[in-house]
Amino acid sequence: MRSSSRRSDLTRLRSLVDDHINAAVVGKHGTGKTSLLQALAEESEARTVFVPVNPTESGLANSGLAVLAASLRPVEGGLLSREVEELLSDDGPASVIAESLIAAIRAVDASENVLILVDGADQLDGRSQLVLGYLLRRVTSGPLRFVISIDGVDPSGAFVGVQTVELKPLELVEMVDLAQRQHPGLSDEAAYCAARASSGHLLALEHILELMNERQRSGSAPLAQPLRTSRAIDGLVFDCLGDISEDSRKLLKCLAVAPRTSIRPLLKIVPSLWEELEELESRDIIDRVGPHVHIQDQLVRCSIYWSMTAGERSELHSQMERNCSSFDRSMSIWHGSFVGDEDDTPATLLEIARDIVIEGKPHIAVEFAERALVLSPDASAIAAPLLELAESLLVHGDFVFTRRYIRLARRSARSADIRLRAARLALEIEFLETQSISSEAVTSWRGGDTGASPAQAAALRLQLSACHAERWELAEAEEDWKAAHQIFEQTGVPATPAAESVRALIDGFQGRADSALKLYSSQSNTGSRQDEMFGALAVARNLIYTEHYEEARFALSALELAAPPPTIFHESARLSRVELEFRAGNIHRAALILAQPRQFGTEHQVRGDLELLLRCWLMLHEGRAVEVEPMEQELVRLAGRGGNRSLTARLSALQGTFLLRHGLAAEALRHLQRCEELGGGGQPNPNLYRHEPELIEALLKVGRREHAVLVLQRFRKRLERCPSRWGELAALRCDALVAVGEKSVEPFRRALRAFRLGDSDHEKARTLAAFAQRLSELGMKAESREQMLNAAALYRETGDHATADLLTPAAPALAAAPARPHPLLSQLSEEEQAVVELVREGYRNREIAEKIFVSLRTVEIRLTGVYRKFGVRSRTELIARLSEADVVATG
Repeated sequence: MRSSSRRSDLTRLRSLVDDHINAAVVGKHGTGKTSLLQALAEESEARTVFVPVNPTESGLANSGLAVLAASLRPVEGGLLSREVEELLSDDGPASVIAESLIAAIRAVDASENVLILVDGADQLDGRSQLVLGYLLRRVTSGPLRFVISIDGVDPSGAFVGVQTVELKPLELVEMVDLAQRQHPGLSDEAAYCAARASSGHLLALEHILELMNERQRSGSAPLAQPLRTSRAIDGLVFDCLGDISEDSRKLLKCLAVAPRTSIRPLLKIVPSLWEELEELESRDIIDRVGPHVHIQDQLVRCSIYWSMTAGERSELHSQMERNCSSFDRSMSIWHGSFVGDEDDTPATLLEIARDIVIEGKPHIAVEFAERALVLSPDASAIAAPLLELAESLLVHGDFVFTRRYIRLARRSARSADIRLRAARLALEIEFLETQSISSEAVTSWRGGDTGASPAQAAALRLQLSACHAERWELAEAEEDWKAAHQIFEQTGVPATPAAESVRALIDGFQGRADSALKLYSSQSNTGSRQDEMFGALAVARNLIYTEHYEEARFALSALELAAPPPTIFHESARLSRVELEFRAGNIHRAALILAQPRQFGTEHQVRGDLELLLRCWLMLHEGRAVEVEPMEQELVRLAGRGGNRSLTARLSALQGTFLLRHGLAAEALRHLQRCEELGGGGQPNPNLYRHEPELIEALLKVGRREHAVLVLQRFRKRLERCPSRWGELAALRCDALVAVGEKSVEPFRRALRAFRLGDSDHEKARTLAAFAQRLSELGMKAESREQMLNAAALYRETGDHATADLLTPAAPALAAAPARPHPLLSQLSEEEQAVVELVREGYRNREIAEKIFVSLRTVEIRLTGVYRKFGVRSRTELIARLSEADVVATG
């Protein structure tokens, strides 16, 4: 198998060769060493010479050098080959032979570079290995370069000190990708099972896929596990196991016949169980989780399983069924399914599988499910529990087998209930992965299905409503929610908790918080654990967009407590927390949360649109415009594929804000107008895109004041329909921006006085920066520099250092001339120091409040803290203390 997944290893290897550094590719059998050497040969511009290695000749002295000489005959007329052949009869030390060979190499006047590849160099005879190792370390120039492959580096062996490229087992995602590229038409589930069974070994992956039949590869047949292997991979397994005792082998056979095994039943089969467990666990061959133990390396399990005869496996199943019956019902049923034939066994196995998924072990649950499919060729008989399992797998992030079980259930669906449930799950998984809503998901059920299964029909319409709402297609979301509500009313089916949750979600995007606050205060979203998590997420999303940030944080915490992670809801909660902090102006908090690892790594993308958008948001805040371009392109592709206009509009708003901040008003205006065209101007809630204040500012900067005034008027009308604290403060800033000349100074001061404790410092920094810019234009340079520094300080407090850096160069004079230092002031915060300095200049509390744009109460609180720290009771005593400090400092 060609190791195109080893691209990073190949790049490093090529880099070493290009720098005239000889290298050794190190990796166990089956990791793709030969494929990597072949890929290197194909991409190399040098002449390539493969040196064949025959392990049977390893006992013949100098046999490796003889093969090397034969391989070099085509190079420059065979001159080097004759030199090597002459050295074969030399009985001197290997170092002497190597030095003579190095001199011969340097004497060759080659017209082209030659790349010599030795695959399996550690299988050469010992003397040849010593000479070759010496060459690899010493030859650093000339036309010849050597690359060898070996299984490992012996600390006292011939190849110590050689530059190495170590091949580690590939990650599961890489193996799945490689399997599908090498075998077009391979189903996702077959690729996943084969990749997991091969434990990162490329050779084992190819071997396992070859032994699968066509129906298994296509996913139409049960993927009973362990997957079939043969003696061809015994070498790989021996590398892992080595020499083990007979009792250890007996224990591993017991473990191989089940995905996990209770420990206590094993005592009747392996008397020395605890010693064997300790030994195998110390070597990472097995793993214990609670009362269960399993073989950690799936390739080892596959090999041991298929090394047994059918009779041996049957006997073990019988024995384990008896032993487990008193201790572990689920494993007793598992083993019993191989020796008995009960009609309800498939459904029972699926119920057990669902419980195991909830435990957080989806890969074990899949084995139970595939066993149920083996026992029930007609999937219609188990369609309902199959869909229940699919739903649990979806919640816990296993999209591959969710899709498989939805597909199998739909294919055999005979009832409206099954068809509608399958359609709902298919819609949900498609949205989570691609944020698109396919027409098939909407039209895949029959006309009479609603009457036959009203509850499931309503659930499907609610799912559609939630998906439309998250795409900010609020008219469609309303339509689907009303259709679901109508089904409840007409059929008498009780409304589900999901109906209230979806209502809260839609209301949030429309700027209404009442429904979410009601759910938040009453915690009335009862039902299954999944209902609770969805309800908490919907409430949190509402509260974020209606600016109830503290309540949103509590709602997200409630979600995280509703079930152990990881689930898709926990991942959505992580992204919602990031968006919350961005909207609240806490850039540093958003960055910390976004840096946390995803719940599901890179295997499955949950809300990839939101993940990408938030990363773009952060990187643009950090000024990394060049680095963010690939993410922006991926967002545009994702939005185009799913017809998601709001996603493109949100990206345009971010880009416009970034360009405006960097003084590129004309370019910013184009992006902000695109946001307006795609959806920003058509939404009733101005708090969704938040682009209008930037649009107003961009229009003013390009001289289109009348247009800016019209946008501001519309912005205020929308705020009347959807009140917003952010919008109110932004509108006040925009009022000041559209004012002309000195008439704008008082509106700016009024906008700054409007900020209260708890309002966004980031928003206040924006107003301060705009005020500083206007003051500079009016020639009020000193106050402009002061306000600019205040804005920069606030930006830094929120974590927006890039914007602060853009502002601070504008006021170097003030930064270079700080107020006289006072030793006592080091005890105070920056906010307290600002108040103290104004007290020293004779300002009263109300004047101080107006000058630093805080409330009178805030000034009084800060002064009280200062009095306590200095041990004084009045501003007179405070000034006296500071004067004493001046005398001490200057004396």
